[in-house]
Amino acid sequence: MTYPTSSFGTLYAFLAHSPAQGPGWSWSTFITATGAVNDTYFEGAPTFSRLPSPSLALGDLVLFAGEDATHGDELWAFEGDPAGSQLVADIAPGVRSSHPDHFTAAGNVAYFTATTVAAGNELWRTDGTATGTWQVNDLAAGADSATPSDLQPYKQGLIFETEAFGGIWYFDGSTSTQLTEPGAGFISMSVAVAGDVIYFNRPL
Repeated sequence: MTYPTSSFGTLYAFLAHSPAQGPGWSWSTFITATGAVNDTYFEGAPTFSRLPSPSLALGDLVLFAGEDATHGDELWAFEGDPAGSQLVADIAPGVRSSHPDHFTAAGNVAYFTATTVAAGNELWRTDGTATGTWQVNDLAAGADSATPSDLQPYKQGLIFETEAFGGIWYFDGSTSTQLTEPGAGFISMSVAVAGDVIYFNRPL
């Protein structure tokens, strides 16, 4: 079973599950002169305890949430190299998992959600490196969770919703601002961006 994810020139990367080798990455090289396809599984990749997901292409990287016995469910990157995948950041150190999710590209960085003991579930960003990965803010102070969702690129940053506070928020790269009126539990269930206009549904 494979899931197309990203391409690197003529190299196409897939999330895959091999009955013999378990979950990990495979690749396909498409030879345009003959139309032939050569598939090879990366045996050198780390052994994940489940199929790595979700994932996002960012430049020459594929970012994804991968779970192994050493780090739990954390942020990894695949560079289209037979050397395999590399851990980007162990956000929740040790076997505890941060569960990266809701990956969204905005410019040359990716935003996602992750959970820590100190800050709960909040908004994070990464450029695919350890030094370029950090929590952007702590909307629900302390260990409480803002639980951002529905992340989408918008202007110079992104918009998102929060389960804790409701409404639609805008992160401009440094500060998060609530665009719609407060109201805990307000989730629009459907948000779309067209230029500078945000469309959303709101229950009456």
